[in-house]
Amino acid sequence: MSAALYRLIKNHLFGEEERYNGRVVYTETMSFDDIVDLMMYHGSTVTRADIMAVTEDLIKAIIMAVLLGKRVVTPFGIYGLRVTGPFYGPEDTFEDGRNEVLGSVRGSAEFHAAIDKQVTLTKHRPGVRRPSPLTCKNFFKDAPDTELSPGHTARVYGELLRFDPEDPDQGIFLIPTENGSGALNGVEVVRVEEVTRTTASQATFLVPPDLVPGDYILEVRTRLSQKNLRAGQLEQVLTVAAA
Repeated sequence: MSAALYRLIKNHLFGEEERYNGRVVYTETMSFDDIVDLMMYHGSTVTRADIMAVTEDLIKAIIMAVLLGKRVVTPFGIYGLRVTGPFYGPEDTFEDGRNEVLGSVRGSAEFHAAIDKQVTLTKHRPGVRRPSPLTCKNFFKDAPDTELSPGHTARVYGELLRFDPEDPDQGIFLIPTENGSGALNGVEVVRVEEVTRTTASQATFLVPPDLVPGDYILEVRTRLSQKNLRAGQLEQVLTVAAA
């Protein structure tokens, strides 16, 4: 498991004294859809539709309980209310505009215990941000994940994978190679044209039906800013077997 990253920020409250505060550096922000994708990737025994439906009902039930003045304790969070703003004397009452009631969410005991026991930290060394494809899944029957099956669906998992499929410079590119030693000279790089879904952590695509047998390097290209095009390659070489 990768370590979490942190960096140091100078604390200016101490004047000339060299004192710094640690701050976590997040590599990406994951949505609920991304978390469900992660569950499915690790072999969830329930379907995506079931997860979404149960979660929607769970959220409604938690909100209903909190609105009734209950404190809700779950394995993934503790939910409640808090009141802000001043009160002037023991007989004072809540006043709109001066006081406000807000939702309160904090980590559960299970969450904090997992962090205490399992998290590892590595100091962040600034570098060039780029897509990082980590694994590829072949969805055609029992085909191994080291192969691409022309005309069938595959999915690449990793970090910073989101791209604009309408930009011809961005996307998933299959680079013909020999023994993974780099691109073959004079051989055309294949851009994947049919991409059904992209998020920061995954991209689902149709392997080109006319992809010729051979070895390929999968490369994701994306613009992490308006000007700069970044690319990252899957370490595992993927093979299209001869028919």
